[in-house]
Amino acid sequence: MKQRKSRTKEAKQKRSDRDWNYRRKFGASMMEQFGVEGIEGYEFLCNRQNRTCPLCKKTEDELRLQAEKNRKKKGRPPAKWPMPVFVHDHCHKTNRVRGLICSGCNIMIGGYEKATLQLGEKTIRDYLNA
Repeated sequence: MKQRKSRTKEAKQKRSDRDWNYRRKFGASMMEQFGVEGIEGYEFLCNRQNRTCPLCKKTEDELRLQAEKNRKKKGRPPAKWPMPVFVHDHCHKTNRVRGLICSGCNIMIGGYEKATLQLGEKTIRDYLNA
């Protein structure tokens, strides 16, 4: 079995730095589209969407409460700091940010996009309408 390489202190620190992660993943696209990046960009999009998932319409507070209940149900301790409840939704071809959505909707959209690529939208629609 392969041994995992231990991360340097700097690498660990970068990984846990949410602002650095937001800039690394979507910084250029956020700056180009909205003129902001990092946590500032995340907050900008949150406020622009009234801190609500545009698909399921759940608020940030509802999603955070749901996450806390799930952690408790699984026997996990409370989070040390409030985690972001929204994820950047983006086009995988252009990396253009569409907005922020909750992780549940992100999983559904990802599954839908993958299914339509593999099976075709017409095939799925015909199957569901049979």
